Amino acid sequence: MRQAYAQDLPERIASLEQALTARDAEAASLLLHGLKGSTGFLAREGRAHALCSAFEVSTLRGDWQHLDAEWPELRAALTDLASPR
Repeated sequence: MRQAYAQDLPERIASLEQALTARDAEAASLLLHGLKGSTGFLAREGRAHALCSAFEVSTLRGDWQHLDAEWPELRAALTDLASPR
């Protein structure tokens, strides 16, 4: 499962970054929901899962300032989860 996650992650990150830049709350929340499911399967109590949950809520609220500020942390957490264990 981790290998499939790692293979798909670059495209998912690029799509999410595009949605965040475009301020497309619907696309961003859908992408985050999917990432939340994947990260939850790999590490339910992990940082990436918690950040995906928080980001999903922030997109629905339109809190773009928070999303912009925390995006590097989420990206790093997602990437870290893709690393071989």
